[in-house]
Amino acid sequence: GSSLAAFQGTDPNGVWSLFVVDGIVGGLGSVLGGWSLEISTSVPIADLALSALTSSPVVALGSNLTYSISVTNLGPASASAVRLTNALPQGVSFLSASPSSGSCSVLAGPVLVCDFGSLPAGAGVSLELTVRPLVPGSFTNLFGVAAAERDVAPANNLVALPALVLPATDVAVAQVASTNLVLLGEPLTYRLLVTNRGPNVASAVGLRDMLP
Repeated sequence: GSSLAAFQGTDPNGVWSLFVVDGIVGGLGSVLGGWSLEISTSVPIADLALSALTSSPVVALGSNLTYSISVTNLGPASASAVRLTNALPQGVSFLSASPSSGSCSVLAGPVLVCDFGSLPAGAGVSLELTVRPLVPGSFTNLFGVAAAERDVAPANNLVALPALVLPATDVAVAQVASTNLVLLGEPLTYRLLVTNRGPNVASAVGLRDMLP
């Protein structure tokens, strides 16, 4: 009724207390059998919680980067039309998305959209997303989840994960001596060859030789 209008738009979860007023001055008594309070909201409330992890915060250029994502409905109501969105950062190529239920598609942008349908209170769904960074540097990937029901705790609906992309190189050094037998006091020549086996350009390459 209107007496509960003060709670409209707030989170009803927590400890509730019931106070009973006795009309007899100085009277004593108790509520026989205890008491209970059942609350139903005119607008269903479903608190979705989103969490995500990366396979590694540092990835080699051209290698795969995997995100493990989970969505949980903390209730109290069932959540319908649950959707996860992810605007892929520039320089990142989409490879695959495997949800435990529902389906995913990539829209223009590119934007990954995953529709999970309905989640009862306490239920969850997971997603494994694989992408490939194509340019070096750092980027942040932002994920968001929403449903048709009111969510009074939107802070746990967004997750931002940073990543650092470094060029991968394979620098090798080989050394050959002019001879394996030298007279005392005679010169000995070493030939050293440094090779970058790729796949990317190596910068600031240096060589240090610790003499015996």
